[in-house]
Amino acid sequence: MRGQRLPYVIPIKLESSINMESWILVFLLMIIILSRFLLGSCVSAYIDYKLSKRFPNRPKKDWND
Repeated sequence: MRGQRLPYVIPIKLESSINMESWILVFLLMIIILSRFLLGSCVSAYIDYKLSKRFPNRPKKDWND
């Protein structure tokens, strides 16, 4: 018995390690991140559109005339 090592026993739960509440939280987190990305893209495109209408491109002057 002196030279033998006893195997270490690691308790393992037989159920799923991630329960349903965790999956719901992960799903909600992904929805929030995706909606923030899409909303940010739309708002920035709208701001660019409004600013481009406020400052239209002027034709370049020819300084040689």
